[in-house]
Amino acid sequence: MQEETKRILDMVENGVLTAQEAKELLEVLGNQSTVITPEVKEEFKKEPYTQENADFIDELKRDFTVVGERFMQFMQGTVEKIKQFDFEMPFGEPVVFQEKVVKEDAQFDDISIDIANGKVEIYPSEDATTYADVTVKSYKNSTEEEAKTHFNSEFVFTTEGNKLRMYSDLKTTSVQVVLYVPKKAYNQISVRLFNGDFIAQQLEANSIKVKTTNGKINWNELKFGQGDIETVNGSVQVQDVEGESIEVETVNGRIYVDGNLKEIEGSSVSGHVILTTKAKEARKVEGTAIAGNVELYVPKDVSLKGEATSQMGKLDVQLPDVTHLNQSEQLLHKKVVFTKILENESEPLRVHGEAKTGSVVIRYTSEGE
Repeated sequence: MQEETKRILDMVENGVLTAQEAKELLEVLGNQSTVITPEVKEEFKKEPYTQENADFIDELKRDFTVVGERFMQFMQGTVEKIKQFDFEMPFGEPVVFQEKVVKEDAQFDDISIDIANGKVEIYPSEDATTYADVTVKSYKNSTEEEAKTHFNSEFVFTTEGNKLRMYSDLKTTSVQVVLYVPKKAYNQISVRLFNGDFIAQQLEANSIKVKTTNGKINWNELKFGQGDIETVNGSVQVQDVEGESIEVETVNGRIYVDGNLKEIEGSSVSGHVILTTKAKEARKVEGTAIAGNVELYVPKDVSLKGEATSQMGKLDVQLPDVTHLNQSEQLLHKKVVFTKILENESEPLRVHGEAKTGSVVIRYTSEGE
């Protein structure tokens, strides 16, 4: 049963099975009677083998039920978007043109972006102006003049009160935006994309939230109070950042976070989770994955209170100066609990790594900070 379960989960990680298909196979597997040979009895005589497997499979089924619901929401949203497409004009070679939209003397502290189809990049402008370089690919209009007229009537780029707002609900038009804004500390940056990547570099804000259904997310050299990233299908890469807290969630994709961060939470259903904090004031680093590995990297000169768990993978906690309070290698329930208390350290950094089928690795940062 253990081998069959691992095969199912490997197929999920490799994209061979969907979450719903995995859930159905696990239900069938859980209903089968377990054949216990003398060798199996000897290996697992200390633990109730059948019950342990049943509990594990029930837990996986609950996980994949949630994942299946998330994918169904994604598919329903996709179908609704497709229903709104105008298929009277056949898809062919697009009409491509570029526009530069400038907002003169714009004053704002919030940025809100909502793009149905297209890529968004945000950078600080060199001359403290606000403008957007837009590349438009229209699959609906036959001439460039028609495409420009349609784009200008539907694309919104304006200021409302204290907010810069960009909006495009064009379904058969790809809108690729490179936005330049004055270099300053913003209150909130909010981005929603249905289909497209997001890149941000050298920005500062109290709150940064990005949500995309299908697309990669890349943050570089950002400073924020609270960061929030959510994607259904796409990898997340966050590097050289500084912030109070960041939470990253993806259904299918790799998560990589590295920066001076006090709290990090990363969760992926199918993908590796790699989290690194270099902040000596860090309070929490938590990584979880169902079908994927978890790697956590923490500063050396801080107090620690941590835990690593995995049902089917390896636990690799290479922290030579910690005390192992508890270590369990039971079937489908591997666990390591550790602690380290330094003088003049008030609250320890809480470290938690959990993987259902993959391995959990915990190390000090290479800088030894």
